[in-house]
Amino acid sequence: MPNPTHDINELKRRMQGAIQLLKQELGGLRTGRASAGLLEPVQVEAYGTHMPLNQVATVSVPEPRLISVQVWDKSMVHAVEKAIAASNLGLTPSTEGQVLREGLAIPLGGAVLMTLDVFQIDIKDRIAITDRILTSAFPTVAALFPEAAEIRFFTNQIDTRTRGIELVTTYRHEFSGGSGLDVSLAGSYNETQVESQKPTPPAILAGASAANQNFRLVDQTTIELIEVAVPRTKVLLNAIYNAGAFTLNGRATYFGSVQAFSTGLSGADANVRCDAANRCVQTFNPKTLVDLSVGYAINDNLRVTLGSNNVFDTYPDKYNNVRDGFVGQASSYSDGQVPYSRNSNQFGFNGAFYYLTAALKF
Repeated sequence: MPNPTHDINELKRRMQGAIQLLKQELGGLRTGRASAGLLEPVQVEAYGTHMPLNQVATVSVPEPRLISVQVWDKSMVHAVEKAIAASNLGLTPSTEGQVLREGLAIPLGGAVLMTLDVFQIDIKDRIAITDRILTSAFPTVAALFPEAAEIRFFTNQIDTRTRGIELVTTYRHEFSGGSGLDVSLAGSYNETQVESQKPTPPAILAGASAANQNFRLVDQTTIELIEVAVPRTKVLLNAIYNAGAFTLNGRATYFGSVQAFSTGLSGADANVRCDAANRCVQTFNPKTLVDLSVGYAINDNLRVTLGSNNVFDTYPDKYNNVRDGFVGQASSYSDGQVPYSRNSNQFGFNGAFYYLTAALKF
């Protein structure tokens, strides 16, 4: 019997049609509950190739309407965020450090989708680093560490509560000629409070002076790192325009204000708040960062991208210092050697970053 012949191109066309139909059917499913399986098709451009999302991150469902993506490599957060946003799954990521969270989309009609998440997260026995424990002030500690002047360690010492709201709106428009525009606007506000702290173990306080009997393992500076050292408000506007082989991407990110403590600050400066004990905290103003890129697909296997992160070279506020016209000068400023706060985490201080990349598939 002669071997049958097949038209490979016809087989490919039929298979692609079946796959596209399956995607459309699955995309229409709304079960009312988030599933990690929703992100199975997502491919991330990583290390010069495309990899499945589950090979660069851990995907979990902490709440019925929330998907959490823990990215293993911090440098890959933007690539993962972009891949999810471009996956047409109706999910728009909201990023916090190396964690991306996805809320189920609500269609508003037409090409507009909205996700709304209201959440409360309670953490019992949260891990925090202790204040400096001076061996000269605590005899039992000195007996254990006779050669150390001070020690610090991590401990499950505090309970925290985070409350917040996130609103994400996406819009998609197809132009004549096959070009398309995807726009997303995401805003979030969350507030974390330290609800309680365990008493300092008696073994540490044994033999200490009366003045040190009220010593708390987690001090006010560490509490501020949790409560006010990261932006409570964040807004992200992202637009992607595709036209043929070209892709234009623009993103503006608003970071809310943060606060940080330092000695040397003065309450006479408008951006400083001091308590009755003259412990002063500086407020660092909100800032907006803009990222731009243009990509061109030379062919199916080769793509080049020219872009910039933080294109306008925006930096966070410096610590107050007299050379910039302030009354007080933060001791953490170190005469300009360390001008930016180490006790807050608003965004980085590396300035603008420009890049030209080429991605080759083979």
